[in-house]
Amino acid sequence: MKVLFIGNSHTYFNDMPYLFAGLCAARGVNVQPTMLTRGGECLKNHAVSEQVLFNIRYGEYDLCILQEVESAFPGEEEYRQSLDKLLEYTRAARLPVGLYENFAPEGKPERQAYLSDIVQRAGRELQLPVAKAGSAFALCQKEHPEIDLYFTDRRHASPAGSYLVALTMVRFLLGLPVDGLPGRIEHWGHPVIDLDEATAAALQRVAMEV
Repeated sequence: MKVLFIGNSHTYFNDMPYLFAGLCAARGVNVQPTMLTRGGECLKNHAVSEQVLFNIRYGEYDLCILQEVESAFPGEEEYRQSLDKLLEYTRAARLPVGLYENFAPEGKPERQAYLSDIVQRAGRELQLPVAKAGSAFALCQKEHPEIDLYFTDRRHASPAGSYLVALTMVRFLLGLPVDGLPGRIEHWGHPVIDLDEATAAALQRVAMEV
């Protein structure tokens, strides 16, 4: 299964697409991830990128995951316009699309509610599945405040945060259960992530509950 990730640092931090692939492999699904990302990039710019359009048109992917910029979220109208433009190309390529619900900076519940509302409404109206990463962050902070989901800048994800994002994608975009998945993902014998069993299990429960 070839999966194309289009987004920015909230996608590429901690090599999250590879974490996603590793979790899928544990469920017997072989995923080959490709990232088209740049720090701070918005979907409006991705929608006019020759590289993005070439990959959509000719990459023969099985799934495309779209993530809007969080730090300068453009508002609902521009977000939907950007989605509509990208969906023109994905539909022509018969490429299924999933949306990545942004997570807000630490301690910004009102910001999270705003982001979740817009992305989930887009998913309902466009009939696209939504990986509820932001909602999962909010739930985890409520139920498991001992798990630090944030990098030192308190905006990007820690390894545990990226693991939670990947779990929501496995659940909501592929429809697979996430309980019992490994907390350690390796590449050529070196750990990409290495969570203790209790932390991994807690994050899995959050991803199933959200």
